[in-house]
Amino acid sequence: MKQLKLEISSIRKFGAQEIISFNDINFSIKAGQFILVYHPEKDDHLIPIYFALQVDDIFFVKPENTNWEIGDHLIATGPIGPGFSATHHYQNLMFISLGVPKGGLNPIIESSVKQGKNVAYMVEDNNLNLPNSVEIVFPDTLDENLLWADHVLIEGERDQLEKHHNTLEVMRKSKIPAEILLYCPMLCSGASQCSLCSVKTRKGLIQTCQYGSVFNLNELEFS
Repeated sequence: MKQLKLEISSIRKFGAQEIISFNDINFSIKAGQFILVYHPEKDDHLIPIYFALQVDDIFFVKPENTNWEIGDHLIATGPIGPGFSATHHYQNLMFISLGVPKGGLNPIIESSVKQGKNVAYMVEDNNLNLPNSVEIVFPDTLDENLLWADHVLIEGERDQLEKHHNTLEVMRKSKIPAEILLYCPMLCSGASQCSLCSVKTRKGLIQTCQYGSVFNLNELEFS
């Protein structure tokens, strides 16, 4: 995969998150994809940053533990993975953040609203920048919302899957098509050398640094 050199052009607040953009991006990206980056002088490992918003520019979520500044140059590879599949076949979309929202669902929520979809978001944190038409729902209404939804899109940390086992099992048993974006730690060069970012699936371990972080919920082994 080709290596890129990106210059940070802006850093701004977006709800509870910071998002960053770069000068002269010459690639396209879709929801659920990420790029692997590092600052040669400030970082000691690769860091995945996820596509979060496209307005006048393409924005990525800035990880909390970085001290990047405007004008910094990052070495990058990507975009990585296929991202979320197309949702044009579905009208009622339910989005779920397991734990603190990390921004990976933002672009597909935005695009779904623009396409006239009905959108509900199950989240515990209300400090989010969302279109007014998005209905916020809560975990105790999961069952009734699954009766309404045509398609479910989820984000969560890989290491918290067991904690959310019951919720995921309810969704899996509902038979509703569901995809999940998993945030995984990554330390190697992005060449599947350390397997730290692996996800356990029914077909074996998948290295997300190479193959991406979006999975069909039925593919996962999370117990």
